[in-house]
Amino acid sequence: HTSHHRLLMANSTTLQSWLCHSNNRMDDDTVLLDYKDLVRVRRSDLWRVCEHDGWINDIVMNFCFERHRERARDEQFRHLKGELIDPNVAHFLQHGDILDAAQLLKDLELDGSKLFCLPVNDETDLSLHVGGCHWSLLVHTPAVTADIPARWSHIDSMSHKNIPHAEKMAKQIAKGLLINEGRGSHFLSTTGDGDAGKENNNFEVELFSLEDTPQQKNGHDCGIFVIELACKIVDFGVEWEIDEDFDMHDIDARGWRKETYRDIEFLIVDDGEQFTA
Repeated sequence: HTSHHRLLMANSTTLQSWLCHSNNRMDDDTVLLDYKDLVRVRRSDLWRVCEHDGWINDIVMNFCFERHRERARDEQFRHLKGELIDPNVAHFLQHGDILDAAQLLKDLELDGSKLFCLPVNDETDLSLHVGGCHWSLLVHTPAVTADIPARWSHIDSMSHKNIPHAEKMAKQIAKGLLINEGRGSHFLSTTGDGDAGKENNNFEVELFSLEDTPQQKNGHDCGIFVIELACKIVDFGVEWEIDEDFDMHDIDARGWRKETYRDIEFLIVDDGEQFTA
């Protein structure tokens, strides 16, 4: 097996042919890369990247976020100005128990003073992780002063399709942040023997769904827009409002697919022992 996969990895044309020419490539769970013991990229995930109509899933998105963080760590003078949140973590924060969500925010050291970007998926079932059919991006920017509170901005590449899901996520995380600050009693009910910690839904947050945003031209590039915009935002360092100083309109989905495929291919070749045919 070792000599076989070394031969395969040595020829990128062979790899691409093996990857793309199979009737079962979408369902193939063969692990091609175990990136930093954090993300396992399968053959089916890489197929989603290199096919022009591949819908980007949570595994590819999380790989891209981890890769972006790793590159920033490798560059001495480059420091990310915000946090990229794993799409599965974001999904749990949106649909999980509010007290569990608050604890997770604490574990991640996320609070109201941080800039962070969360992928929003339209899957509503927590047990299904992040399936759905559309991604958008929710951005939390910290308060500027006591009079200018933290801001929730929503960027959607398909008009405002994901607004209800983004609103729910922002609401849940805002509650979790307040709980961790010791200011959550006004929306947590503590009446009755079995009601301690029961959620009170009379709580709202203001969501700014941005208008002048790049729009996808098909039904499958939404994840690319989320990845590209989230990485740009944590590089750029939005202080509060995402305004005209931040250029969102230079996204090249086809170019992203080629570049990301080449990057994963390089890592597979560089760490070929991870791959078994």
